[in-house]
Amino acid sequence: STDLKNYLSMFNLFFEPSRLGTAKGGRVHRGYQEASLELYDRLSPLLASRQPQRLAFIGHSYGGGTATLCALAHAEAGGEAGGEATGSSVDEVVTFAGPRVGDTQFAMRYDELLGERTTHYVHDLDPVLAQNQPLWNALGFVHTGRRVRCAAAVRPDNGRLLLDLVALLRLAGRSCWRAA
Repeated sequence: STDLKNYLSMFNLFFEPSRLGTAKGGRVHRGYQEASLELYDRLSPLLASRQPQRLAFIGHSYGGGTATLCALAHAEAGGEAGGEATGSSVDEVVTFAGPRVGDTQFAMRYDELLGERTTHYVHDLDPVLAQNQPLWNALGFVHTGRRVRCAAAVRPDNGRLLLDLVALLRLAGRSCWRAA
């Protein structure tokens, strides 16, 4: 999130009815929905022309929110993009420190389509996520898919903080960094 447009989108956090796909159930974060619809309109023709054999939507932070919503738009279009069959459904959705983007009804609809193929990685020491959790809870934003917590531990011998990077890379390697 490096430009003003992205920041304004992130802070446009009020709910509005979902306009993603065909079912359009639940309410979603207004700013992420606007960004995702704009992005998917640009991505859709590429998917239609290239027809990938495997398709994963992956994003970090702001990109995690848009990846989640773009994946849903594609899945609800039945693997079609720009009105043409792409021959690809959504194989996987992976986010790192991504936000929650919808309410309970949205999350139930999302999980029916993509819940088993979605993994959200979060770290205990992420200050942005830690600060935002009470706000997301108060506003009614709900988790989708599977969350993987990456814990931090303190070594008793010298008190240095150790991040459980080995576990994170092992989990992420399963999902992200494999040859397609």
